[in-house]
Amino acid sequence: MELEAVVPKLKYPAVCRTHRAPTCQDVENLSKVRDAGGHAVSFYFKPGEEKLAERDAMIVNLRARDIISNSYGQEKPNLSLLRDLDAVMKIAEDADGPEAPLKIVFACRERGIWEEFEIPASSRIVRLEAANSFDLSLLRRLAQLNEPGRNSRPA
Repeated sequence: MELEAVVPKLKYPAVCRTHRAPTCQDVENLSKVRDAGGHAVSFYFKPGEEKLAERDAMIVNLRARDIISNSYGQEKPNLSLLRDLDAVMKIAEDADGPEAPLKIVFACRERGIWEEFEIPASSRIVRLEAANSFDLSLLRRLAQLNEPGRNSRPA
């Protein structure tokens, strides 16, 4: 089943977007979020060079489909989760290739959360998960690098 058939296309989430570096306070706030339905979406995306950029967007699309089929099987899909997945797939499709910054999104429409970060990075990263809580492992490291008194450097 095509995702577009289930979820109407979104232009973008109706939320405030940010392009600042993450802080330890961001990590602390996001670590408190719990969703028993497994609708907490964590998305890290920095496409690779040329042909890898297209492949990376396809990986995000396939991962979103896996999340949908693994989470719901024959049950009716949760529309909030589907909308969050659709929004992050749009971000992956719109990425500007290897020059694009690292996009980090934490979304849980069930809890009214959309946190987006855009920061310089040199390494290719493709990660999309949906769980009871956000995957903060990489965000935690980036936030520690950006703490006052530390040298910041790209991921």
